[in-house]
Amino acid sequence: MKNLICKALVSGLLLIPGVLRAQYDQNFEPEYFFSRLPNARSEALGRADVALGGTAQSVFTNPAAIGQIEELHVALNTAAPLYLLSNADYYFGGIAYRVAPKLVAGLQYNQLAIGESDFEIFINGDYYPIDRPRSNNLCFTLAAEPVKNLRIGINNNLYIWKYLNQEPRALAWHLDAGAMYTLELGAEREVPDALTFGASLTNSLFGGIQFGVDTFRTRQELPTVGRLGVSYKIRRQLSIPGMEPGPIDLTLVAEYQNLLNSEYLTAYRAGAELVLLDVLALRTGAYTEAVSDEGFPAENRSRINDITFGGGLHCPLDQLSSGKYPVDLWLDITVMKQPPFTFSGSRLPNFRSFGLRMYWNLP
Repeated sequence: MKNLICKALVSGLLLIPGVLRAQYDQNFEPEYFFSRLPNARSEALGRADVALGGTAQSVFTNPAAIGQIEELHVALNTAAPLYLLSNADYYFGGIAYRVAPKLVAGLQYNQLAIGESDFEIFINGDYYPIDRPRSNNLCFTLAAEPVKNLRIGINNNLYIWKYLNQEPRALAWHLDAGAMYTLELGAEREVPDALTFGASLTNSLFGGIQFGVDTFRTRQELPTVGRLGVSYKIRRQLSIPGMEPGPIDLTLVAEYQNLLNSEYLTAYRAGAELVLLDVLALRTGAYTEAVSDEGFPAENRSRINDITFGGGLHCPLDQLSSGKYPVDLWLDITVMKQPPFTFSGSRLPNFRSFGLRMYWNLP
């Protein structure tokens, strides 16, 4: 049974339709375009990321996000499994650097590898083996600050799809755009509160990808995703008897997501992050998202709701070494079971996402 389910899932990921579709089909590579995998931190915050910023991983929801990076930043992330595909792995690597006082550039690469497979799919009377299906994305980002506290960004993406053994890679280019604006509240405080608004449009030119076999070719629409969100961050001093006062940070996020070329995957997301003494981060969130019931409303869910959670550890080497090692490290982790897509099904295997963020304070 598990093997049959896995085959069905792979076929759904391949999604080589029998007819041309004018709309995006919700099962085609949602992991890349809906931030299912790139960011362990936002995964724990209900996947609300459009107004967070400050990390190269956030470019998947808002390319303006790297505009908050001060000097040099490197981010790594890995995640597994993909639903029932226990051999599937996801890898991400990104770097961002402030090349000018008002300009930050970033480069990111990620891959979703489903792993070794002996599956075959049947197309137009022929069987086509699937050995090591994978998808890749290479992204170049620029974020500028034309006026104080307003950041705008753009992603240039080269998306590479390779599933059928005897077929060449399918390539697609798509463009993302985003903006962030921050209001500083309470200027009398040492660290003012920050209210940030974010908006982005993934695949802003409604691009698609051409793929198939020699006797059967079709164009798959890529999703065009609009996101609106807000975050509110405050810092206060925490007083514990017998200890010196230390900082406590609270960040609240909320986001609305709308898939402009499909009626599915409209979502509401919210989350909260508490950082204690600049060391320990506790995160939780929730989301509700419309999905297709595939024509079986009695068996399949038409909406997915879930609670998310995770944590992080901060190691301020710059501070601890008195500037000898000018780097701050963040380790982010999310481990939780995935929600079922049928009313009778149990929660799917644990989804594990691990991220490492490194911020260099260059001389």
